[in-house]
Amino acid sequence: MCGIQGFFTLFWISIFLFMTRTYIEGIEVNGTPLNLQFAALFSQHALPLALSDAVLVLSTGICVPFAKLLAKGYIKYHWTGVIIQHSWQTLVLAITIKWIFDQ
Repeated sequence: MCGIQGFFTLFWISIFLFMTRTYIEGIEVNGTPLNLQFAALFSQHALPLALSDAVLVLSTGICVPFAKLLAKGYIKYHWTGVIIQHSWQTLVLAITIKWIFDQ
């Protein structure tokens, strides 16, 4: 258990160091701590971003009941669950790729 806690401590220390480095580099390069040019992308494409987030939430809403059906034994994982899972993942991947190229 001690090794896991050490990993999380190391993780948060490294996040702090990267954040500090980004802050200092921003001041050196731009004269301000943060460059907010990326914020224009959010305002430009707010509707597709909101729609994408809604689809991700809906996807989670579909996956949780599927996992509960598997856990309770209503669906056997081999082979029915595997086929359902991989079909769903393939569909989501195909829709995502199409969405990216259509935007």
